[in-house]
Amino acid sequence: MTLSALICGERSGAFRDAFRARGWNAYSCDLDPSDAGAPHMLMDWRQAIPLRRWDVIIIHFVCTALSVSGNHVYAYGKPKHHERIAQASSVEQDWRLVLDHCSHAVAENPVGVIPTMTSLGRPSQVVQPWQFGHDASKATGLWLHNLPRLKPTDYIEGRQVEWPRGSGEYVVRWANQTDSGQNRLTPDRAGEEGKRAKERAKTYAGIAAAGAAQWGAFVEQLARQQGRAA
Repeated sequence: MTLSALICGERSGAFRDAFRARGWNAYSCDLDPSDAGAPHMLMDWRQAIPLRRWDVIIIHFVCTALSVSGNHVYAYGKPKHHERIAQASSVEQDWRLVLDHCSHAVAENPVGVIPTMTSLGRPSQVVQPWQFGHDASKATGLWLHNLPRLKPTDYIEGRQVEWPRGSGEYVVRWANQTDSGQNRLTPDRAGEEGKRAKERAKTYAGIAAAGAAQWGAFVEQLARQQGRAA
């Protein structure tokens, strides 16, 4: 029996393709078309979840209002705080839906307000792309349900930078960061609104490969014990 995985809110196809490379029947699912082509379910993933039995579900929450980088407009007392409240409520409902339909699940989100504004609490672990073969920094929380914590696969050393300049204090930065620690992605141009956010939201291939290998092997072993997989 071939195992199946649904990757909710994924356009890059990173996790989907990593699981398919293991022989899984994996699909990405989003309201927007996939950047990596088929197999992609072009629909609301909330409607896709009940369509079949999924052995693993990975959900990428919409992080626009949840991320700490948006505090200047979404924090308490700011003009869009109501949108943060709405997204936090959606996270609660979406995670409950996932757990109601799947025994093994992962929720992924950058550093944000999920631990303080939802019942999910603190993430099971926080991973960095530089732990998985990428010269980049992006702290990402993983909430794991009946799955093991990811083990780093390939550490990449960052560069030592004196910051603030002339202070005699040194910090570590990676290739996607300026010396001050800001992301190097340039602001959106006219007519390209949201492009920067989509680029930042993409899953790093090294993390996806580690997830498919480690979580995949874990679920495969359980399925063999239950007589559901060869």
